[in-house]
Amino acid sequence: MNKQPIRWFAGLAPVFLASTLAAAPFDLLFRVMHPTGPCEVRRAGAADYEPAQKGKAYPYGTRFRCGEGGSALIVLSEKDAIQVEPNTTIELLNPPAEGDAGKVLRLVGGSLKTRMDMGNDPHALILETPVARAVSLAGNGLFKLTETEAGLTLAVQAEGSGTIRLVGPQFIIPVLKNGFGVRILTARDLSLTRIENLLGDYRVYINTGMQDDAPETVDGEVNTELIAVDTSSRSAVKIWRTHAKVGGRLIVSVLATDASGKGRENFAFAVGQPSIASRAIFEEDVVTNAIPELPEGEAETGAADTPTPDAAPAAIDFDAFQ
Repeated sequence: MNKQPIRWFAGLAPVFLASTLAAAPFDLLFRVMHPTGPCEVRRAGAADYEPAQKGKAYPYGTRFRCGEGGSALIVLSEKDAIQVEPNTTIELLNPPAEGDAGKVLRLVGGSLKTRMDMGNDPHALILETPVARAVSLAGNGLFKLTETEAGLTLAVQAEGSGTIRLVGPQFIIPVLKNGFGVRILTARDLSLTRIENLLGDYRVYINTGMQDDAPETVDGEVNTELIAVDTSSRSAVKIWRTHAKVGGRLIVSVLATDASGKGRENFAFAVGQPSIASRAIFEEDVVTNAIPELPEGEAETGAADTPTPDAAPAAIDFDAFQ
C-alpha cells in the first residue's frame, strides 16, 4: 500500500485546522453562564420561550432575553463573551451568506457588554441594530439600544484598549477607542440621524456612495466618496434624508456643529453622485444644534433622547438635484 498520500494528507491537516480556526474563532454552540433572575431562550423555529439553563449550550439562531433584574454571560469561546444586562433581548445568528465565517449578534433592545479577543477577524462578530452595525469588535465595548416614540437611540462606548467600528446609513465612524463614546439618534423613517460625540476626538465619515462599509482608501488613494468630519466631545453631526421630486433619488444634507452647538459647515449630495451640489461654511456664532448638558455618568449610560423634527439647513439647495 502506498503510504505517500496518507503522509501528504496528514501534513495538510494542521494547515486545514489552522485556517478553520482563523476563519471561525467561536465554538459551534454558544453557552449560557451565570444566569441570574428571569432569563429565557427561544430556539429557532420554536413558538415559545423556555427558561435558560446554566451551563447549557445552544445553537445559533436562538433568541435570548433577560427580564427585569435578569442578567447572564454568553460565552462564544474561551476568549469571547457577551454580558447581557437586565431588560435586554438579543439574537445570535449564523452569517446570512453561506461561506461567511462570522457570526451575527442582533441587539433587539436593551444593553450589553462585549469582550472580544483582540486578534479576531474584523467580521468575526457583527453586532447589528436598526441604527447602525458594529464591526471590528476588539477588547471591551458597551452598547445600549433604547426606543422612543420618535425613533431609536444607540449609545456605544469603547472601554480601555477596546476598539469598535460603526457603520450606518450614509455614515461611518472608523474607530472608537480609549473610552470614546457616541450616541446616535435615528427617526423611525430614517429622515433624520443625529450623531453626538459623548467623549473623545474622532472622525466621522459621511458616505456619499453606494457601498455602506466603504474603505478609507482605494488602490492606495483616498476614497473620494467619503467626506471627513472631525468631531470632539459634545459636538454633533446631523444627517437629513429626502428624495428628489423628479426621479426619486435619495438626497442627503449634513450639518456639523461644535461643542457649543454652533454650526461649522453643511453640505448636500445625491447618493451615488460624484460631486457635492451644495456646501457652506458658517462664520457667524449662531447656535444651530446645542446638546443639553448631560448629568454626570450620562456618557456611560447613553440615556435615550428623542430626535427632533428639524428642517434641513436653509443653505441646502435641493433644486440642484432635480
